[in-house]
Amino acid sequence: MKELDDETKAEITFLVVGQLFAFARSGEWLRTLHLIESAQIWLSSNGAECDWLERA
Repeated sequence: MKELDDETKAEITFLVVGQLFAFARSGEWLRTLHLIESAQIWLSSNGAECDWLERA
């Protein structure tokens, strides 16, 4: 399994910050299933892999 590089970690952080802004605006978090699916789609489209702990 390929470890995440600093650029990929920064991009994932950007996605997390986007989630925080969405919550601040609407008062609701993404459902867990949608969040997991979004992370998997993003990882796949960027050729990245990580285990569940790194994603968390």
